[in-house]
Amino acid sequence: MQIKSVYFHQYHKFIILLTLFLAAAITTGPVYGFGLFLEPLQNHFDWQKSVIMASLSFGAVGSITTPIVGRILDRSGSKITMTISLLFFSISYLLRPMMSQIWHWYALSLLQSISYSGTSNLPAGRLIGIWFPKHRGRIYGIATMGNNFGGLTVPLFTGFYIAKGEWQIGFLLIGGITLFISFLSMLFISDTPQISKKESINGLDSKTNYLSGDTLQQTIKSETFYLIFFSALLGTFLYSAVLPQMGDHLVSLNIDIKMAPIYISMLATFGMTGKLIFGYFSEKYTARFAMILSLTGQIIFLIMLSTVQNKNIIPIYLAIFGIFMGGYGALFSLVIQEAFGLKNYGSIAGVIGFSSIIPLFFGPLLSGFSFDYYGSYTFSFIIISIFFCFSILLLFLIKLRNSKYPKYPIKPNSNF
Repeated sequence: MQIKSVYFHQYHKFIILLTLFLAAAITTGPVYGFGLFLEPLQNHFDWQKSVIMASLSFGAVGSITTPIVGRILDRSGSKITMTISLLFFSISYLLRPMMSQIWHWYALSLLQSISYSGTSNLPAGRLIGIWFPKHRGRIYGIATMGNNFGGLTVPLFTGFYIAKGEWQIGFLLIGGITLFISFLSMLFISDTPQISKKESINGLDSKTNYLSGDTLQQTIKSETFYLIFFSALLGTFLYSAVLPQMGDHLVSLNIDIKMAPIYISMLATFGMTGKLIFGYFSEKYTARFAMILSLTGQIIFLIMLSTVQNKNIIPIYLAIFGIFMGGYGALFSLVIQEAFGLKNYGSIAGVIGFSSIIPLFFGPLLSGFSFDYYGSYTFSFIIISIFFCFSILLLFLIKLRNSKYPKYPIKPNSNF
């Protein structure tokens, strides 16, 4: 029986990895495709784009609940956190075809924002650290590649129906797929790896993860916490004022609306490559250094995309920007683990995630102002690039990996 348990364990961790990958894909993919829904919603309901994009600001409300979700993650485990969050996320999309008033759009967007952090973002950091302690940089990169895989696939299948004038089906597909993944989470997610008989003899048991790290109270008294907090605050503008608007930005550059989903999917594809590259860098050179490099590349190519005149070179800029952008998404969790350990990761990451309230609220407003006043997103993209410069400065001030915590936060029980 023990042999069968350990044998299943070798596959169980990869099923968990697949579930995290799929959850990240279906909950982050709509961010890439958000801009594709702007014109259909505007035409169907006669809502202004700035009014529709204001819903992205509700991500700030979701940030308020992130510390609570992180606390639940530490106390109740990843299974409960992920399953319930995915269920609420699916409901927020399944009800959208029934909208008739702008407040319906806002209410469902609010439900989506509140549930987002528990769908894969917070649980992935904890689960990867537990199940893949030796190679958490690269494995976390693979898990978060789901974000970009979602960016590759969600705009394609939603764009297909949007082009046919059936945007409602796009929402239903997102909700239905998310509901299915919530069942996978309920069946397979676990914080407790099985251990071998030899490890049991040596004093380990399968119900203990032996995580190391600071308490939340210790963390918030440190200078490093605030450097990471404000660096994350500035970096999060990527997800509220760049990615959601990229599709509409391409259309404003006279890219055909039928080609825009393909361009966005290409951006997501190269983002997947970036996660693997920067995941490896984080193991070799620390996540802090890798994040500095990621932000530097984003600054350069975001400015290029903002000022590009030749449409033929846009795919090249998008591809390179995608590599640096994708890397950033895989590094946030790893920087926190390097600085504070894994024992109270959920609570600490949840509080640091609270920093996103400002960019998630003001980012869409900045983008809407830029487009309505200047007729493009160039102004807002330049401002975001400046924010990234300050984020890099704060990262330079963070100390290297804390020597108190081992590179592998728990005693590994496999080659992974």
